[in-house]
Formats: sequence, structure tokens, C-alpha cells
Amino acid sequence: MGVQTLAPGNDRAWNAALGADRAGHGRLILVPYGAAGTFEPAIERTPGLIADPHDAIVVQDLGKPIPAKIVARAGSGPSEAPFRVGPVTPAWSRAGFVAGVGRVLDLIRAGDAYQVNLSHRLRAPFTGDALAFAAPLLASARPEFGGFFCYDEAGPNPARHAIISLSPELFFDYDPETRIIRTKPMKGTRPIAGDPDELRGAEKDRAELNMIVDLMRNDLGRVATPGTVRVSRPRDIDAHADSVWQATATVEARLRDDLTPAHLLAACFPPGSVTGAPKVRAAQIIRQLEPHPRGPYCGSLIRVHPDGRLTASVLIRTAHIVGAPDPADPHAFLDAELRYHAGAGIVADSDPDAEWNETMTKAGVLLDALDQPPVGAGSDAHPEPCSG
Repeated sequence: MGVQTLAPGNDRAWNAALGADRAGHGRLILVPYGAAGTFEPAIERTPGLIADPHDAIVVQDLGKPIPAKIVARAGSGPSEAPFRVGPVTPAWSRAGFVAGVGRVLDLIRAGDAYQVNLSHRLRAPFTGDALAFAAPLLASARPEFGGFFCYDEAGPNPARHAIISLSPELFFDYDPETRIIRTKPMKGTRPIAGDPDELRGAEKDRAELNMIVDLMRNDLGRVATPGTVRVSRPRDIDAHADSVWQATATVEARLRDDLTPAHLLAACFPPGSVTGAPKVRAAQIIRQLEPHPRGPYCGSLIRVHPDGRLTASVLIRTAHIVGAPDPADPHAFLDAELRYHAGAGIVADSDPDAEWNETMTKAGVLLDALDQPPVGAGSDAHPEPCSG
């Protein structure tokens, strides 16, 4: 199969991509957040807003995976690493993000939504080998659902994309033999140095998670055998590597016999934990307020195992490098931009400054790896949120 894009609405292609691979290779499917309109027409771009040019759903055959010894390599210092990352700056200032949170709070008070996941983009110049950059990040973060995905975008102005995901969050997994679906939404983050009992007792975070659990139950109910949707674990506090504590829940169901994994993806995408509740209205608010497209961030990287099992991550803690390819190296860039989004779930009692701080906690894995200080207010072209 190599690398191909998957056209929206082509059910036969979707079922083939998400099905078992007789050759025994498996595949990866990148579903960017911007592809949400493919599955839910009500999530559409508002005229006048920035459109994401990188919404293609990309399928990559794993017949020739990247050798493990290459993935594992890591230089001991900048002089040994064949890449360069410039200073990280905010694409949306702290003041702009805080004002955006204020606008979300106004909409929540008006009854438009219960929760909205608002995010912002950090960016930095990048040149060199993206795989060499990814290897130490993956080795240190040890993400449960991490991955590296690189592909070239065809067309008159070719661009290369590298996705480096340190995601701790499961979107869903699916077993074709039992037809059991398991999803594990995540809401609530604290630094690993803090007390996990503080997160365990945090009512705001508990309320956020409960909202998303209800949303996931509703999504799964659209494709599940009646009576099989259940919350098997209402709330756990998990340690993610050595960086943060996370609050999670586990929801399970059984896929109806007359439906396929393509129906499952269509019913649940985009992930509820990174949109809000109700999902469609929250996604519309995100379109209106966030001044920069999310790209792969908050989409999903789906691993199709050779036997047809699916493991789909939520693309949080994810860097996206996009720019001019280096023809001498399939994973390298001559001139590119590294983009890293971080978000927070906004509810009625959210404190805007605290929500900014939460996004910086989530961005810490990148900033620490680059030995850069926390991002300050910065300057950008979007000091206030877009009004739509």
C-alpha cells in the first residue's frame, strides 16, 4: 500500500484500511482533527476563519517499518544531534488565550455548552532529522500510545510532515473477535511532583471527566449492541511516565454485528475529551475561537494490527513538523516549523489563568526536552480571540 490518502465518503476504502491485513504487515492511519467534518457535517468551518490545509487522512503500510535501532538512537547533546530547533514562541499570546477562555465562559453561562476544550499553538523553527529529534523524546516520555509518523504531501508545492506523539490517551481499541470496544477518556492533569490525592479530590476535574464519560457513552451507544455500554472504571488516577498525573475513566461496549470499525470511527470522531460537551457545539466554538488550525493535534493515530485489532490514540502531547523536505533523507527537513498545541477543558468554574498554566504543564515534556523555559506572554498576530 505504501502511503496513500483516503478520500472522504469512500466506504469500501475505509473498510479495507481498517480491516485485517492478509500480508501480515499492519498499517497506521493518521486522522487529523480537521477531518472531523468528514464524519460529522455539522462540524464545519465558519466562513472567514483560517482553513487547515492539512486535513488529509493518510494511510501508511507497515510492511517496511522503521528499524528499532534507528528509532532508539539519541544524541547525548545538541552537537551530536543532526537537527536544530529554534526558540519556542506562542502563536497565540497568554493574554489572547485568557481572553478566549473568558469568551468560552460567557458561552457556557449562556447555555451554549457545558465544556469546551480550548487550545493554543507553540511554534519553533526546525531543520534536520525529525526521527533523531523524536527518539529521545519517545525514550524519555515512554508514552503508552506514542508514535512517529512521517509522510510527504504530493502536489505542486510538496511538503513533508512528521508527527511525533507522546500521547498517554487511548481513543479506543477494538477486538474483531469479541467485537468489544474500550475507550479511556482523560480529564485532569497535575505535575508528577504534586500530590495525586489533590487531583483525586478535585471536584472541577471530576465534573469534567463525568461530562466526557457521558459523551463517550452516547457516542458508543450509536453503534453498540443495545445494553452493552458500561462504565467499567469510573475514575482512576494514573501516572504518565515521570511527567504528570492524569485522571481517566474506562467505558466499554460491543459493536453491533451489522456494523464495521468504519462506523465506530464515524460515530466517535473527533474524540470527546478534546472537544467538549455537547460535542458538535463545542467543536463549532473551537472553530470560532482558536486562531490556528489544529492539524493532527486532537485527531487520532490508528494502529491496525495484522489480525484486524485496532488501537487508536488521541493525538495530544503531539508535535507536528511541516516544511520543505530534504531529498537526501526521508525523515529530514531543509526548512520547517515545529508546532505543538496544548489545551485545557473549560467549565463554568474555570479560572482563565489557571487554564493557561495547565496548558504549560502539558507542554512541559517538550520544553524540558529542549531545555527551554516556560513560554511567557509572547507577541503574536492574534492578541485577542477570533470572534467568528
